[in-house]
Amino acid sequence: MGREIKRVPLDFDHPLNEVWPGFLTPYDFPACPACTYEALPTIMDRLFPTPRQGSGYTPEAYAIAETFYPHMIGGSTANLLAWHDKLGQKEVDNLVAEGRLRVWRDGAWSAEPRVAAEVNAAQRLRGGVHDAINRMILVKFRCDQLGIEELCSSCNGSGDAATAEEREAAENWSGTGPPEGEGWQLWETVSEGSPVSPVFESAEALATWMTENDCTVGGPMPSSEAALKFVQAGWAPSLIFTPETGVVGGAEYVGTREES
Repeated sequence: MGREIKRVPLDFDHPLNEVWPGFLTPYDFPACPACTYEALPTIMDRLFPTPRQGSGYTPEAYAIAETFYPHMIGGSTANLLAWHDKLGQKEVDNLVAEGRLRVWRDGAWSAEPRVAAEVNAAQRLRGGVHDAINRMILVKFRCDQLGIEELCSSCNGSGDAATAEEREAAENWSGTGPPEGEGWQLWETVSEGSPVSPVFESAEALATWMTENDCTVGGPMPSSEAALKFVQAGWAPSLIFTPETGVVGGAEYVGTREES
């Protein structure tokens, strides 16, 4: 997810911040009725209402998955019932074995033993220790340990009601990019992909525009030199974090890294 450069016709006029239709899949399958469970709306459901989708889980696995974070439960006892900060040592060991919970040590990320009490304390104090991948791994591990069938047998965990043929067609589908041309344009890839800058006649003109407009996601705008190097490189993540630099814009990081 980040920013990339596309060469498009100089008169290309697709609306900014609107996903290019060629990147939108034509396949939209209905939710699997066997694993679409009714549930009380959470705070996130109220803030960001979306059509209910199949979970892909059996009822037993769904109960485990939907009690990971307090906001998924709601109510005065949510913090007590949620288990994101109540992992056992075997669960933490499994995360490490899966390449998660890595530690920055001697200039590199390394997987080394972690103590469950410390991991839980860090999650309780500041959050952010676990992401969606950790949650998925932990749900599977708990199901395995408890002898619980994890995935819905009707959809095999996909959460939709597509046939095997339809799902194969969707998996083999590939999008179509915008027409190519002589122009230079900045696109975001956080969504399926959309233009976020006007089309310019030269790389230098686009780089100049980038130094005067917010082309990152919360990071500082790049310097002139870094912006041009990014345009020439063609892609950078929205933001970069390293212990040495902290959080910097991806374009700035690409330019700085290539200079060093």
